[in-house]
Amino acid sequence: MFTRILFTGLLCIGILSCLSEEEEVLTALKISGILDRWEIQSRIVNNIADLTAHCCVFIEFIEDDNETDLRGIFESEGPGFQTDGIFTIFPQDSILFLEFENMQRAYLYKLEGELLELKFDDQGFIVEEEYVRR
Repeated sequence: MFTRILFTGLLCIGILSCLSEEEEVLTALKISGILDRWEIQSRIVNNIADLTAHCCVFIEFIEDDNETDLRGIFESEGPGFQTDGIFTIFPQDSILFLEFENMQRAYLYKLEGELLELKFDDQGFIVEEEYVRR
């Protein structure tokens, strides 16, 4: 009798523990692959490689509370700066839109595995940056 009660109790605990574990919800942002911390690898301005050191410049894309859209929060930091704001992606057009410090900037983006490529116009200069997942 005691064994049966013990077995039943353990079975109930096992079932309840399985029910309480939340399954990860695959949102559109998670599926896009952009959510992560990225470190700059290279920078090209008007087809000329920028040979300055690119150490320690990061951008991180984080999901916000609304899991049904393609918007989130980003944080960017490097030597002498720290910025945060809101990002929106438009995967069908390969556009990443950042809003920060009363500014808005559109980027063409390409994501291949561990590499994120961003291309944008900075006051007439075409800038191409490569980031790697960290």
